[in-house]
Formats: sequence, structure tokens, C-alpha cells
Amino acid sequence: MSIRPAKTSAGVALQAALYTALATVLTGYDEAPENAAFPYFSLGESVVIDRGNKVSHADEFIETIHIWSRAKGFKETKTNMAAVITKLSGSPLTVTGYVCKYMDVEQQSTFRDPDGLTRHGIVQIRFNLTQK
Repeated sequence: MSIRPAKTSAGVALQAALYTALATVLTGYDEAPENAAFPYFSLGESVVIDRGNKVSHADEFIETIHIWSRAKGFKETKTNMAAVITKLSGSPLTVTGYVCKYMDVEQQSTFRDPDGLTRHGIVQIRFNLTQK
């Protein structure tokens, strides 16, 4: 009988992998400073669903990536959202200690922030990670 190893949390490793991948496309922050230059991305909310079984650990993550712009209209925001999706879907994501089985884009949204100047894009992506 196979006994699965102790479970580790992939959240920090996934966040690091996302930041590393996306920083090649756009300036990014976990928490943007007040004087951050636009455009940029910030890593946002996460939802984690256990998908493990009796012999292996796996989790499904829904990660929210925010895109921020001060350009007029939504072209820059949508262009950067597309760049994020292309980067993450174009090659396997390397997450230390895990195998990324798949990634799917769940949802995309754009809107004006209440300040009237900032355009905000949201990309939600689902990742399935299995512990090595």
C-alpha cells in the first residue's frame, strides 16, 4: 500500500512562479506602492480546492491577476491582459515542488475605477498542481 507524503502548500510557490513569469511581460507587485508607474500587474486573491486522492496531493488554484492602467480607453488594459494570458499559456509554468497539470482562463473583466482615471483589468486563471 502506498502512503502519500505529508502535504505542502503550493500557494507561495505558485505566487513566486506567477510573479517570475509575468515580470518578463509587465512590471508587477504583490502590493503596489502608492507611486507605482502605470501600467503594472498585481497578484490578487486566491481560491484553493483540494483535488488530492489516497496516493497523491493535488490542489486546484483560481488565481486573480489585476492589471492597472492610466491610459485613456481600455486598449492598453486589454493588451496587457492578453499578454498575461499568452505568457502563462505559452509554456508550462514551473512551480517548485509541483507539476502544473493544466491552466485555464476562467474569466476576464475590465472596468473603470472610481477615481475616473484608472482602468482595471482582472484575469482569473485556474491551475491544477500535483505535489511531486
